[in-house]
Amino acid sequence: MGDHDTSPTCLSSYEHGDFVRDTLLHYFGCLKSAEREEYLMTLQPHEKERIEAEKTRIHEQRAYFEVDGGTRKLVERFVRSINKRIPRLKHRETPDVIPAKPTRENAFGLNAYMVFFKNSEPFTDPDYSGHFPDQRIAVKDILQDDKERNPLMKGCGENEIRYYHLPGNNMDWIEEAMARYYNEPRPGYDGSRRPQTPRKPYMLLRPEFWRGQQHGGRHDAIHARHMRPRCDIISTDPENLEDSPKNLVLFMPYLHWETDRQRTKFDETMRNISESHARDEREGNINRARKLRAHSDGRANPVNLNGVLPEVRLPPVTHLDRSIKVIKTTTEVFQAVMQQQVEANPQSKFSNTKLAEVLTNKGLVAPKNTLGKILYRAALLSEAMDNHQEQELLKAYLYHSPPFHPRRTLDQSYYWTLKTTKKRDRDQVVYRGTAPKRDFMHDYQHKDCKGSGCLQCRQDIRKVPRLIMVDQLWLWILDGNTVITSFPKRYGRNKPDPSAVHKSIRMRLAVCRKGEIGSAYDLALIILDQCSRVFFDRTKTADRQPRMMDLFASAIGDVTNRQTIAYDHFWDTAQQVSNIYKSKDPVDDAEDKAKSLLDINPEGKLLRETKDILDELHIMINIKNKQHRVYKQFRKHIEHIFAPHLSSAKELGTARPKEVTENDESAEESGSIRSGVHRVNSIARDTQEKSARWTLGFANELAADLDDRLTDLNNLRESAEHTEQALNGLLGLKQQQASVVQARKSVQQTEETLRQGRSIMLFTIITIIFVRCQTTDGPSPILTSF
Repeated sequence: MGDHDTSPTCLSSYEHGDFVRDTLLHYFGCLKSAEREEYLMTLQPHEKERIEAEKTRIHEQRAYFEVDGGTRKLVERFVRSINKRIPRLKHRETPDVIPAKPTRENAFGLNAYMVFFKNSEPFTDPDYSGHFPDQRIAVKDILQDDKERNPLMKGCGENEIRYYHLPGNNMDWIEEAMARYYNEPRPGYDGSRRPQTPRKPYMLLRPEFWRGQQHGGRHDAIHARHMRPRCDIISTDPENLEDSPKNLVLFMPYLHWETDRQRTKFDETMRNISESHARDEREGNINRARKLRAHSDGRANPVNLNGVLPEVRLPPVTHLDRSIKVIKTTTEVFQAVMQQQVEANPQSKFSNTKLAEVLTNKGLVAPKNTLGKILYRAALLSEAMDNHQEQELLKAYLYHSPPFHPRRTLDQSYYWTLKTTKKRDRDQVVYRGTAPKRDFMHDYQHKDCKGSGCLQCRQDIRKVPRLIMVDQLWLWILDGNTVITSFPKRYGRNKPDPSAVHKSIRMRLAVCRKGEIGSAYDLALIILDQCSRVFFDRTKTADRQPRMMDLFASAIGDVTNRQTIAYDHFWDTAQQVSNIYKSKDPVDDAEDKAKSLLDINPEGKLLRETKDILDELHIMINIKNKQHRVYKQFRKHIEHIFAPHLSSAKELGTARPKEVTENDESAEESGSIRSGVHRVNSIARDTQEKSARWTLGFANELAADLDDRLTDLNNLRESAEHTEQALNGLLGLKQQQASVVQARKSVQQTEETLRQGRSIMLFTIITIIFVRCQTTDGPSPILTSF
């Protein structure tokens, strides 16, 4: 399934035999219906549970899609296509029990992940489904106030480490989850003052550590929303601040990727939500103005509803809303009206016509034959089912208070003031490297094909355009034993997806060494490592993740090669022009040759492409610098937390503390019982010191890895800057050559003007002489002198 030459596996067009990377994908994607039951019996119990859970999910979502007004037409069109191909196919009966519609109350059916460690060993909680490290729980269950079902509300046992992950940067979920953790009411943020008796959830999420860190206001573009990068330790005691708080918060951006198709679909979804929100806000303002006007009618001194200030009457809205598309042509009017009719009445007779299908599937070229329509409509239905949960999540929380933070493209994260970056997004180096080349695109069955079709088309059809995204990691360490994270995944279900960050974390934890996770900080270091190593882990080659470093190196190498060719062409042409000017032959050919030296468009395009590469590298280096800055703060805090377990806070782990030596001496002089107690304390101190040394050593290794990743990007930038300097030098040479050509042309024009002046003077003199001869009666004295 990847871009690299690997052994054939599931969903491959070649036979892959017993090489199955994912049993779930193989069950649904490779096996026929008659073969599935036999294969299911050969699987392990936990793999059977995964397949049965997926079958249940598909059954429920399919039943919901068949009855929901917004999705029913997709199902009906697919069924019509099937019936044309197979008329005798039995119709699926409508289920008696229709599953609940995904709503905010049930968290749209999304799941959270749980990972547990006990005595530094992996642990599976028998109260919940799944096995380490893939235990899951419904998001609605982890947010509800139920001590028996909510694992967040249960106390953390001794020597236990808990890790919970919420999918998506949803501020509302975080506030609810923190309230559940402390088993207290959710804090309110409507007031401008701090509560008189703040509770622990408020202390943890007080404005300077939570809402005050959000960038982007309600009137900014939605892609301007993000949490400012930072890492802090937080005290939750409202009365006495602890000297060494065990609560830590971290916000950090990191790089990931997405397909252009999914990015476009969700960008359209968010644009529709924004337009609907703007329309509702505008109507709400108009309604409030009407109520105020009606309330103040008949009163001498009208006041507003609060009775404080005089009412200011709002003028009628007369300007045009630029966010609404202005329809100019009759065709656009017809299409807009018909599309509105289809969306308003999906069950009408017109909605089932071909014209309605064209109007509701703009931009897509539907196939003509029956089998192609079946596959095409099945793909649309499958895509809608995969994206439905997240689209409903966006509709509910995108403009909620507090809001949802959507994923951002590389340019959106940096140029957040722009309203749209669609054109810039499709100019990414990764997009150009993964999309089919437009110069080679043509009809699949063109006249040059011989039987089996075009090889270039076969290669292009396998390409999936992708681009770089910027996601956010939100991480909390609570009481030194509980880790809560929140970051998004790629749009849709995308199973399996080895490049998913949380999937990578679980895969890493599944093979961790004995005693590797000794504290919540060790777990946090692994999470930070997996977030920062996306695109830099060269061991993952079997998924759709683009090879970003290779693509940038290839793009820079391509530009450098073309720049070298341009240099060679310049010098060759300059030499030819020089030889022509030096020769005695006519110089007409020199002018034609010199024209290519005056054309800077090829080099200008190369320079523009190089600057685009440098711009993207600058953005990524900026993100890596933010990661480095946040991680530096994180390491400083854990060194401070672990300092009491080591010999000194300045030289960590170089010698034993003086207090420990005195205790050991006193233990040797005391009786056997007291000696045993001190021996136990000494063993505990040794264990704590060993764990602290391990954590700080791991932190130092991760710091070195971050430096190496930043160095890789800087090396690419240096290569691109070298190419940019060479192109600027070439353009400078062309400018100098243009000056030389212009000077030579000026000399030629001067000489030509001088020759023309002499000719005119000679012609004038001869003309005067002959005119004089004609005007006199006799011959000219000049002529008679001969």
